[in-house]
Amino acid sequence: MGKLSNFLPSQNGLHYPNSWPSVPDLKIGTPFGDISIGDASNGLCGGMAFAVRDLFEAHRLPPATTTNPDSNSPAFNYIVKRLFDSFDIPSGVAQYYTWMNLPGHDDQVLGVTTVVGLAHHTIEDSMPILRNTIDGGHPCPLGLVCIHSTNPVDLGQNHQVLAYGYEDQGSTTTVWLYDSNHPDDDTVTISFDHTNPQHTTTFNYSTGDHNVLGFFTVPYSAADPSDLFEDGTTPPPGWQSPASGAVLTGVVDFVFQPFPDVDAVNFSAYYATDPNDVHTVAWRPVGAGVRQSNGTWSVSWNSAQIPDQGNAGWGTVNVAAGSSKQGTPVNPTCYRLYSTKNNVAPPAPAKALVCTYSPHPMPLDKQVTVDITAKDKTSGATVAGTVTISLGGAVQHTGPTGHPFSFTFKERELPTNPHAPHPVERTIYPVVRVTAPGYPACIVNLGFPVT
Repeated sequence: MGKLSNFLPSQNGLHYPNSWPSVPDLKIGTPFGDISIGDASNGLCGGMAFAVRDLFEAHRLPPATTTNPDSNSPAFNYIVKRLFDSFDIPSGVAQYYTWMNLPGHDDQVLGVTTVVGLAHHTIEDSMPILRNTIDGGHPCPLGLVCIHSTNPVDLGQNHQVLAYGYEDQGSTTTVWLYDSNHPDDDTVTISFDHTNPQHTTTFNYSTGDHNVLGFFTVPYSAADPSDLFEDGTTPPPGWQSPASGAVLTGVVDFVFQPFPDVDAVNFSAYYATDPNDVHTVAWRPVGAGVRQSNGTWSVSWNSAQIPDQGNAGWGTVNVAAGSSKQGTPVNPTCYRLYSTKNNVAPPAPAKALVCTYSPHPMPLDKQVTVDITAKDKTSGATVAGTVTISLGGAVQHTGPTGHPFSFTFKERELPTNPHAPHPVERTIYPVVRVTAPGYPACIVNLGFPVT
């Protein structure tokens, strides 16, 4: 026996029925000509079966509503699109038509099978795929062949369901199904005797509303089911407050309405730590939202913790609300642009020295009069500092900035490993450092190689 422990039609299936108003025909090209299959009043069973598996693969529960989506809604259009996907055009349509023209049993001539019948295909070909799919942790879409006919128009008499369990007990196999014609019904099954696949087999459909002649597994690829929640009745995801363009002051509550089944909403903000420097703009976390009783999620944020700003050209302050379900992102992430005003000034620029020297270029092995000055990088004001010249860690000169002095710069050869039998020598050059109270040290680049 194999049955998905985390799937039941009453929990994971769409809660509204496969009952739709008539809409303009949609036509598909098949090897047998154009066939009108798009009148929703004929049913969207394949689209609904695929939609339910899409929800399962995305770890999402369906919308809680029992009302069918509006025919102009994204949810309706999504189900229609998934209906077409379920037909696997053109090969899937051809498979329905081929099976509609197969006998229920194998045909033989002189003991040699010439035609494999529906029972054989279902029991020997379809069931192993169904078992492997469910054992692998996934529900399995099925195409039910419900009519013998050579008329392509009768393709619409077939049906599609989603299998989520099976049991082989004695000679009987039972398959559990989500059937969109029977929403929230956990008792829908197909049962049959699997011991004589060469002979016509009765496939007992528990609801009695389908004469199943055989079934095959339908190829499936996943799609994002988010549009299912935009059904004209479920509130679409979006910001609730503050209003777009609002000026934020003090502590504000960001309130967001996500899809109802998400289990996390995280907020982040895009702003500058220095509104005068575009290089300080970045996304930074605001915090995890808390679910409210009305289904919204909110988080409090102190807007006074950042400098006053609001630069549309830079995209600040932009706040994002991102949803997820069991760690998987759920689209869409929604954004709102604000500005902040709390009389908070930008941070003071970091203090730094700008040092200059003469003569230029600085010669080696020649006594010259050296003059080194220091200024504040922001104001340009002269700063009184200390000049230190060292070579290989040994201090050779110390004196005040702005006071010329005589000095001869020399390089020095040092062995890289003095204990080696044949040490390799490297050349080092003097290092000039300027320090001043309240400033980080400034290394003066005299144009000597860096060692």
